Amino acid sequence: MTGLQLKVERTKRRVRVTDLARVMNVTHARVSQIEGQAVVTDDAAEKYLKALSTFLAQTVA
Repeated sequence: MTGLQLKVERTKRRVRVTDLARVMNVTHARVSQIEGQAVVTDDAAEKYLKALSTFLAQTVA
């Protein structure tokens, strides 16, 4: 998975970088770093998507 693919998913859901960083327990800079990577490690992508899914649950409820 690429950082661009992750960023597209985040922006589709209108989640701000700062909000995602808070849920991931990382800095804004770390989220930006992940989104800028050509290839994201499986661990980082899993943590990112898991955090992003918490926003999906909030919008559905």
